[in-house]
Amino acid sequence: MLNPNISQYKIDEVEKMLHCRDPKYVFLTYKCPECNTTETVPLACKSRICAQCGKKYADKWADELANRLFAVPHRHMVFTMPEELRVKFEADQSLFKVLMDAVSNTMQQMLKDKHGAVPGIVCVLHPYGKELNLNPHVHVLLTEGGLTKSGEWIPVSFLEYGALRRIWQYQLLTMVKRVLPRSVDNSRLIDRLFREHKDGFYVYAKRRVSKSRQIAGYVGR
Repeated sequence: MLNPNISQYKIDEVEKMLHCRDPKYVFLTYKCPECNTTETVPLACKSRICAQCGKKYADKWADELANRLFAVPHRHMVFTMPEELRVKFEADQSLFKVLMDAVSNTMQQMLKDKHGAVPGIVCVLHPYGKELNLNPHVHVLLTEGGLTKSGEWIPVSFLEYGALRRIWQYQLLTMVKRVLPRSVDNSRLIDRLFREHKDGFYVYAKRRVSKSRQIAGYVGR
């Protein structure tokens, strides 16, 4: 029995993927008018979730992103959350928008409040881990610096890691708390996550990106 929460669009995409390049479903037949030889060519599904067809979309997106990145140094970062909080995202996928906004607010706060500069930010949501388990995390391409109101570029190559983790924790938990149903259990969960993670939530702050096309392909896969 199908899960009633799964939309017809998702079902159709999976069906397309399962029958990708299967000549029993979609195909073209070519016939030579002289020798009557026929050739049947199965068609691709062109679904974004297909391991073969989806790669084309990812490559195209990565090329477009690489062309739009500013010609300045970038930092690749990964923002994560504790396992206890993931359950809320599984129950309400609208929280993914909150997750992305929290990441953006964190980086704005780190650069704008400290240096008066607005950074360039590319956020890419990865809802699942390598084993396809629910593990919402966000890959970020961040400019090492930003623009002031007057248009001046302020380089910022150092981010205080401890402050980054604490700001990320505060932004995510306070924004999630605003949209979660008001209940004792939800309040206790938020309070406990603040209390048990005194150093903030883990952020994998990778080194400077040297090849923008390569990292764009990775985060967009």
